[in-house]
Amino acid sequence: WRDYGKAEEYMNELLKMGSKDSTLADYGILYHNLGIVYSHQKKFEEAIGSFRKSLEIRKSRNDEYGQSITFHDIAETYMKMEMNDDAIRNFYSALALGRKVDNIPVISASYVGLARLKTGRKEFAEALRYFDSALFYANQIRERKVLLDSYDGLRTLNATQGNYKEALKYEQMSRTLGDPSVPVLVSV
Repeated sequence: WRDYGKAEEYMNELLKMGSKDSTLADYGILYHNLGIVYSHQKKFEEAIGSFRKSLEIRKSRNDEYGQSITFHDIAETYMKMEMNDDAIRNFYSALALGRKVDNIPVISASYVGLARLKTGRKEFAEALRYFDSALFYANQIRERKVLLDSYDGLRTLNATQGNYKEALKYEQMSRTLGDPSVPVLVSV
């Protein structure tokens, strides 16, 4: 259980107070985290605004690693808002920067987001390529959440196309990996 209302209040107070000891980087992180809080509260416009402020600060500091994370979270927020074209543009920005700075968690998660959007648009071949890329990167770092999201997406993709045997395979992989006692060694 998380109290996002208290988190929002706390972060806004920090932003108001400012500090001689705070750096611009601190504010970039703070605005990013505030965007996450707003997104969880379904205050999507406020989330995008906070992410944009974070992005502006991170750009001014040439923090490409941080920018890749922020672009990804902007894309995720646009997905929640069902503004899929905006989500796709931001996932591509996250991927470009993620590749440049070798931010594998952002790369793999962005591929999952793109794959889900492409599945929704019935662009199955492209969705499959994105899920395969997500799995490739997620396996490199043994990222359980991205692997689970990929398996779930591949299950949905295959079921949508009537490939029930493949869908069942991914369902079983997801259930196996979903058990926290199972080490993350599963790959496709």
